[in-house]
Amino acid sequence: MVIAGIILFVPGKAHLKTIAFPVAFLIFMIPIPTIVIQKITFPMRLFASRYASHILDYLAVPAIRKGNVIHLPNTALNVAEACSGIRSIISLLTIGTLIVYFNNKTLWQRLLVILTTVPVAIAVNVFRISLTAFLVFNFGPEAARGLFHELIGAALFLRAAAFFYLFSSILSRLVQVYKGKFEKRG
Repeated sequence: MVIAGIILFVPGKAHLKTIAFPVAFLIFMIPIPTIVIQKITFPMRLFASRYASHILDYLAVPAIRKGNVIHLPNTALNVAEACSGIRSIISLLTIGTLIVYFNNKTLWQRLLVILTTVPVAIAVNVFRISLTAFLVFNFGPEAARGLFHELIGAALFLRAAAFFYLFSSILSRLVQVYKGKFEKRG
């Protein structure tokens, strides 16, 4: 708000309009209060572990879920606060906002892509937990630790970001095609 006020006061309204998005984008720099994070992460951990155990059942991996802990025959996986998916949601929301700013023209396109970030981030997190449990069941508890675990998370995150770019591009292109068809008819 202070930065926007300074820009409005010194160079003027025209300059503020020109750089409104970069100034508004700074909102992603504000950390979410810890109390809010803690209130959000526990239900997300329960949700992710519940649906990950359903996926494991489908994959014929014997797993029993108690709360946010998935018990496998060779170990127990605790879906920790870091595995809740909140960081993925925030990061994908940031990336999705950048993508729509440069890729989509209309407000409804931008909102649609941004609103899809939350369910996609949650689905990717459930898939990551399921994949980790599947690998732990087949290759041992080491699959849930260290570099390998981090690489799985990074690879899935990059795929989710690529999905948003692709979704945004397809949506933008469809709007252009249909807009052109309607203009030809009229």
